[in-house]
Amino acid sequence: PVPTEKNIVISFTGDCTLGQDTGLEGNSNSFAQVVGTDYKYPFKNTLDILGQDDMTLVNFEGTLTDSNSPREKEFTFKGPLDYVNILTEGSVEAVNLANNHSFDYWQTGLTDTENTLDSAGIKWSLDANYAIYETNGVKIGMAGFCFPWELQPIYDAIDYLRSEGCEIVIISVHAGVEKMYEPEAAQVNMAHAILDYGADIYVGHHPHRLQPIEEYNGKYILYSLSNFTFGGQPNLTDKDTAIVQCTFTISLATDQVTGYKLHVIPFSMTTTFPGNDYCPIPYDKDSD
Repeated sequence: PVPTEKNIVISFTGDCTLGQDTGLEGNSNSFAQVVGTDYKYPFKNTLDILGQDDMTLVNFEGTLTDSNSPREKEFTFKGPLDYVNILTEGSVEAVNLANNHSFDYWQTGLTDTENTLDSAGIKWSLDANYAIYETNGVKIGMAGFCFPWELQPIYDAIDYLRSEGCEIVIISVHAGVEKMYEPEAAQVNMAHAILDYGADIYVGHHPHRLQPIEEYNGKYILYSLSNFTFGGQPNLTDKDTAIVQCTFTISLATDQVTGYKLHVIPFSMTTTFPGNDYCPIPYDKDSD
C-alpha cells in the first residue's frame, strides 16, 4: 500500500538558562559549579525522550558569550560559548531567542549567541529572523516574538514560512505575567488569533509556571511551559514542568497538517528539592 500520511513528533520544553546570574559563577550552588564541563549532565534524564523525536524546540533564556558588559537590570544570564554542547548532547535541534534575556549582554551577547548556535547547527528564531528545520522530508517553520504589541508581524511570519513550503508552522510567544498559573485574557485572545490565521501550534513562555493547555479548533495552545534546565535560580519555588510532545499528522496528498495529538510528560526541574541541581527528571508514573 502507498502511504497517505506522515507523522512528525516535535518536543517542546520551557525556559533553558545554561549559565547563571552575573557574578554568581563561583557560588557552590551555581550552574557553573554544579554542571562544570559535564555537558551531558543537564539533559541526561531526558535523552531517551528527546533523542527519539523528530525535533526538539526549547526557549533559550539567556546568552552564550564571553562579554563582561551586562546591562543594568535585576537578572542578567550568561554561560560560556562551550555550553552550546549541552544542547547538542541533549538532542535539542532548535531554540527560541525571543525573550527578555536575549539582550542581557547587549547586541554583542546576542550576536555571540546566534553565531555559536549557528556553528553548532542549531536553528534559532527571533522576531523577523525565522528558522526552518527539515526532517523526514518535512519542513518545520519557526518564529518567535517577545511581548508583541501587534499581530501583523506574526501574521507576516506565518505567510513567509508557508511560502517557503513549511508544512508545520510553530509560533513561540514570550508573554504573560511571572508566577501566574493562568493566562491573561490578552494572551488567550492573541493565541486564538494566531491559530485562526494559520499557525499549527502556539508555544508560550515567561510566567515561569505551568499554565493550562487549550485545545482550540483542533489545534493546541501551550500557554506557558514554565522552566526546564534553568540555571537562573539556584533555589526553585515551584519545580513542576513538563515535556510536551505533539505528533503532527501530515497528508502526503496536500502537504498539510490533518491531525494533532499531544503527549504530556510531567517533569521535575531538579532531582533534589529544595534547591536546584539543574538536572530535570520525569515524575514516576501514577505518583502524586
